[in-house]
Amino acid sequence: MNVITNLFHHQKIISSQKKITSSQDQSEISKTLKYLNNPGYLQVTEDKKAMALMYIQKSICNAILYDSCVYKTLNRPNSADDFRTWYLPLRRNETDRYIYRRLKNRLYLDAVKTPFVVYPWNNERIVSNLLTIGDDVENRLNEKDSNIENSYIYPLGVAVCLNGNHSQFAALLKNEMTTIKIDSVYDISLAMEDMKVLENGVIKSTEYFDFEKESHEKIKDLFRVGLSLREYPDMFPEAIRKFIAEMGTDIK
Repeated sequence: MNVITNLFHHQKIISSQKKITSSQDQSEISKTLKYLNNPGYLQVTEDKKAMALMYIQKSICNAILYDSCVYKTLNRPNSADDFRTWYLPLRRNETDRYIYRRLKNRLYLDAVKTPFVVYPWNNERIVSNLLTIGDDVENRLNEKDSNIENSYIYPLGVAVCLNGNHSQFAALLKNEMTTIKIDSVYDISLAMEDMKVLENGVIKSTEYFDFEKESHEKIKDLFRVGLSLREYPDMFPEAIRKFIAEMGTDIK
């Protein structure tokens, strides 16, 4: 085998390996959602299906927090993935396909039931907050602290941290967080109207989200589950539904 033939042969192997890796990395959460819609012999109400969807969404958020952020940061400082603004549509400064509002009166959602993503990005701050925040050090997190800021993303059903990542993480890890303060709401339902999941599980958006460039399957999964959550508007917290209505977007 000459040098050129050998090089071509290796390129084919690498290309094949990339295809295999890509196929293995693609989420198959659609199979889980399909089972939820028809859970075999289990007799469940639509309300229970909606509740399960919200807990699945919370599981994905926990995977982002503990795997993609915390573990990566502790294992290799400053290596955590940057997930900021993943929920905003393309050309977000031009489009009218989402609505953003700050709340005059903060909302406090049940921390047990609310999918929540915080992004600890500094290994030293993770350790420092574990040492200084919590009942075990007689310094429980003040969830109403003005330095803490979170936003709610509708209709994904997810709260995201804008400020206070490390302190809230410490409270979450120690199972001491009871409520999540919501300072603002993003309604991206209009931008999700052209979004769909194909038979093979691939998620597509023709205009407002570029899922082909989005490398994090967990983020795509949040949208996959969010599409299903839209079918259960009553599952969202009442305070959120009321605020969405006041923002001028009907919950469909």
